[in-house]
Amino acid sequence: LDMSLETARNTFNRLMEEFPFVNPEQGKAMQVAAMLTAYGMGLLSDTCVIPAFIYNSNDVGAGKGLLVSLALAPVTGEVANTSPVSTEAEMEKRLFATARAGERFLVLDNMKLPIDSGSLEMFVTSSVYKGRVLGTSKNEAIPKKTATFITGNNLVVSPDMRRRSLAIEFFLREVRPETRTIQNHWTCSGYWPNAHRFSLPFTPSFVNGLRPRKHCPAAPIPAS
Repeated sequence: LDMSLETARNTFNRLMEEFPFVNPEQGKAMQVAAMLTAYGMGLLSDTCVIPAFIYNSNDVGAGKGLLVSLALAPVTGEVANTSPVSTEAEMEKRLFATARAGERFLVLDNMKLPIDSGSLEMFVTSSVYKGRVLGTSKNEAIPKKTATFITGNNLVVSPDMRRRSLAIEFFLREVRPETRTIQNHWTCSGYWPNAHRFSLPFTPSFVNGLRPRKHCPAAPIPAS
């Protein structure tokens, strides 16, 4: 699907208009950052520090998971959510398994606990993650380049994690979210039946201009 930058902007704004962002402009900017991160993972250096994306709402039904899918489905074709972790030990195992598998994206969906994990903070800011191989006493250091997406309701995020994250905040005014009226119903698969083939309208010069060169160096994209 090819479109001009103006058409892409209008399409994006139309998709975003019913999400209950606390700050609409900031929320949309953070979502664009999430989409660009997913789309441009291959352009970033192996030592690039990629912030986590935290989708936090005061209640269920705000569309947190849908926005994660909007960022990832055009790149991956589908989004594999992982079950919430309840202890620091579980978090460490989950992160080490993700690094060892070479996963580019980690989705921690519907988190319940406070986001105050030393393992997660290290995972987000390090290009190498060290952990113990399951069933052995052997430690292994694994190079990783993974973008982390976290969703939850009324999340409490530690100061250290806030410094490592971009937060997208939602506020539902309805006492009962299920009574909320939505005018435009859509899903990633419905809006883009071939989501894995979706092509964002980014020219080489556009992507090069958006890349944060100081912290994430990468080779320039040759013009086609």
